[in-house]
Amino acid sequence: MKKNDQPHDSFFKQAFSHRQVVLDFLKNFVSANLIKYFDLRTLHRTFESYLDEDWDKFYSDIVYSIDWKKGVSKKGSSKVYLLMEHKSYLPKFIHVQLLKYMVETWMDDIKNKRPLTFIIPIVIYHGKKKWNYRPFSDFFTFPHKDFKKNIPIFDYLLIDLNKSTDEELLLLQAGFLINTLIAFKHSGDEEYLKKHISRIFHGALDFLKTEEGKNLVHLLNVYLTKTTDLKANEVQEIIHNLPEPLKEMTMTTYDRFVNIGHEKGIEQGLEQGLEQGLEQGLEQGLEQGLEQG
Repeated sequence: MKKNDQPHDSFFKQAFSHRQVVLDFLKNFVSANLIKYFDLRTLHRTFESYLDEDWDKFYSDIVYSIDWKKGVSKKGSSKVYLLMEHKSYLPKFIHVQLLKYMVETWMDDIKNKRPLTFIIPIVIYHGKKKWNYRPFSDFFTFPHKDFKKNIPIFDYLLIDLNKSTDEELLLLQAGFLINTLIAFKHSGDEEYLKKHISRIFHGALDFLKTEEGKNLVHLLNVYLTKTTDLKANEVQEIIHNLPEPLKEMTMTTYDRFVNIGHEKGIEQGLEQGLEQGLEQGLEQGLEQGLEQG
């Protein structure tokens, strides 16, 4: 099975589009001293996009809106944006990327005569290299520390999955968030799958009791299929000890992707054959025409 270039972003956006996953994330990774100011009942995803200078739409990975509790924000905006970015590699200028979305949001607030929205940037990282957190001011060179006053200063919440053990993730008070984070942490690690597949499918049997849960398990299967090069016999070996419903769903997902891959291969082969045939036919026709004057 050939690896897809962008399976991580797709899996992140689909998993974190589920409100309960984000609620579980907030309860487990955001300080209780901050959570107490939010009205968790109001949490919902936003779908805002903005046009940048090149007239291309600019999106963040996932943005959720949540209201302050009553009486917390008396003069400013009544809501908070949770800007959630996923990274499977080390970005060079994460502050600039986050700041771009924040500024676009504030410009939209100004345009619509709203109070500026308070934004909390959150980065979830599962790349192989170590993430060394650096303040934004470290990216600038200046002769005296007083020049720091001219640089935008803001922090972001970093969740580096390399610093969390499987045991810590399995103890989270959460549902599918556990499966998502463990799958990210060990993405593409086929040896890990062979040894610890039950961890990735932790609690998944209970998910199958609802349609939403079935969709989440299917989403997990698709991600695992896209990020590995396993053969059919290896998949069967790995899922041997899983409960029958999970085993059947996993094999079905794998078989579908194998068939889709074959169909795409045939389609690409036909397209290439047609292109080559047309080129050869055109060349032969031109040569014959020139010979005959």
